[in-house]
Amino acid sequence: MNIEFMRSEIIGALRPLRIPARFSDAPVVVRLGAGIFSVEEFMDEPSELAVGTHIPDRDWDHLLRTDEAFLLQRPVATMRYARCWIFRDWDRNELASWLDELRSINAVVDREEQSVIALCVDEFRAAKVREQWTRTLFDEAWACASEGRLVEAIKLAEVVWQMDLYRNQDSTLLYCAVLEKAQRMAEARDLLYLEANTTGKPLAELESILLTYVGKLGNISQQPNKRRRYFSDPGSPSFSVPST
Repeated sequence: MNIEFMRSEIIGALRPLRIPARFSDAPVVVRLGAGIFSVEEFMDEPSELAVGTHIPDRDWDHLLRTDEAFLLQRPVATMRYARCWIFRDWDRNELASWLDELRSINAVVDREEQSVIALCVDEFRAAKVREQWTRTLFDEAWACASEGRLVEAIKLAEVVWQMDLYRNQDSTLLYCAVLEKAQRMAEARDLLYLEANTTGKPLAELESILLTYVGKLGNISQQPNKRRRYFSDPGSPSFSVPST
């Protein structure tokens, strides 16, 4: 149903707060008058409407009790294209500049606990910030893998895969390649199957590109940006590069 989203307030999100993923995002839950709604889609400006689903009070209580959703510590004034982002088990110093950058575009940090940071963002405004973070982490993961620091590379590649807003296949292929180099073949294979099933791309095509990734990772540690030459999709929005 359509709801007058810009007249509501954000009270929570449809995601467990303490899931293992180091980064996740979730639809917001809002209170509008006496009703509670999850928000699935936003109308383009200047409309103040969004597509939402009514959540009866008893169902909302159940979602909270079973840790399928979480309640903000205090309600947040609504923002267009609102989304909740959750960071888990990050170094505080590593996140400090990112959080400052998000605050500068009116993101609201709900909580900064020892292991969990949750915030509400206008995802349209925050998309460029998230894209830049993904680029930076991709380069760091690539450098770690090419230098043989595979434990660190896997950790970073997994975050890239979780954080990539555009679900770019290169994020998946990097993660697969790092897993293969660490001899975690079954996990890499499962991830590649997931990419094929999700995108509809032939598995053989993805396997061929993955072999290129695995073969090149060890040869470019001194020039990490060269890895873009081996991307399969140079026109993708996340990792676009000029033709060479």
